[in-house]
Amino acid sequence: MKIKIELALRDYLAENQELRANLKLARAALTQQQAEFEEERAKATQRETLLQGQVNLATIRGAQVAELAVSRQQQLRTCDQKSQTYFDQERAQWVRERGRLREEIKSISTQERRAREVVASRDQQI
Repeated sequence: MKIKIELALRDYLAENQELRANLKLARAALTQQQAEFEEERAKATQRETLLQGQVNLATIRGAQVAELAVSRQQQLRTCDQKSQTYFDQERAQWVRERGRLREEIKSISTQERRAREVVASRDQQI
């Protein structure tokens, strides 16, 4: 009887030690995942800040283009067709660039949300 108890106790201790090792590994994996998530979030935040700056710059440029539009309207009587075409191309490029930057911001926000969801689902699994 004593031998059975000792064997059961040994098995229990071995299983307990194995569970503790698994828990330690899971905690290390979780810590690594959290560090990776924080790194990705920092990158996304940095990229978003950069893109916001570019959008602001594009907005300022757009305001400048709008101001140019007013002055160009006054000069249209004397401007040739070539300069009008150049202006139109600049404005179209600005509109495209601003739209592209906004799409990138949306994409980064979506990626950040997905990363949070992945980390949350991993947290729930652990």
